[in-house]
Amino acid sequence: MKRLQLLAVVLTSLATTSWAAQCDCQEKVGQCTGAVEVLRSFGSPPSYGAEIAIHSSEKVCSKVEFDVDGTPYQTVLANKNKDTESVFGTKPITASSVRYTACWVCKDTEAVEAKAAAPSSPWAGRWTQTDKNVFGFTNILEVNVKVNGDVVSGTITYEGKVSAIHGKVSGDQMFFTCSGCADNNWKMVDPETATYSWFFGSGTAKKQR
Repeated sequence: MKRLQLLAVVLTSLATTSWAAQCDCQEKVGQCTGAVEVLRSFGSPPSYGAEIAIHSSEKVCSKVEFDVDGTPYQTVLANKNKDTESVFGTKPITASSVRYTACWVCKDTEAVEAKAAAPSSPWAGRWTQTDKNVFGFTNILEVNVKVNGDVVSGTITYEGKVSAIHGKVSGDQMFFTCSGCADNNWKMVDPETATYSWFFGSGTAKKQR
């Protein structure tokens, strides 16, 4: 009977390995809430078993740990938060035989790879503004732009003062403002050049490498 228990553990381990391409449960990124319930019991001496349902509050990648009469099990749930499997033992398996122990959120490697493969915005990077204001003065400003989706953040440096910027991008247009500065409206001419205007003037920006 111990062989059957060992086989169940091995099969569970193989199932975990099969999902390793997406769910890296060696790297835990958080905790979730899990549950284990006995759906039906079967068997007779000397071989008993049960079909159990495993639940997780995490819908993408999680690992639910539990034990059956002291034998540890683990189930990896990829792109689902519920599954069923069979477990085995040397005596009848009831609800009191099964004990939930932990639920872990695993690293979703597909999401990480997709994020890494996603093209970065052409707006992201360090830009130097050559600004000529309405009073005829020319100033050089440096703008460090970060883009997440269509949200712009980063900093603008002028005369040694650094201010945070916030705004958005839409195609070849970028709009941002900062504390103490007027709205900036930018239009990309090419990946290295943009023109812009604001309340006190206009100018050209060059992307730096």
